[in-house]
Amino acid sequence: MQLTKPHRQRLTGKALKKLYLQVVHRDEGLCQICGKIGQQAHHVLYGSKKEDCIENLLLVCGNCHAKVHAHLIAIEPYLRPEQLEYVEKKQRLNHINQPTGVF
Repeated sequence: MQLTKPHRQRLTGKALKKLYLQVVHRDEGLCQICGKIGQQAHHVLYGSKKEDCIENLLLVCGNCHAKVHAHLIAIEPYLRPEQLEYVEKKQRLNHINQPTGVF
């Protein structure tokens, strides 16, 4: 019997825009790292880019987003408790790679 990984949800169009607006609302429109206006939703776990859910997204400005991907900023201190729980759950299940900007 072959085991397969669970399907990862990838949103498009109106559903993706709705999720982005939920992230903006949750994070009060501010970059969760520097406090400036946030314009981009960063995937907390880079191995799960195909999984678009609010726990896996963090609102950031373009400057901080670039720094996270360059590994100049760790995002772990900026994650909410439910996001940390999401990361821990995914790591336990071994369905993802190491989070971007963490560690």
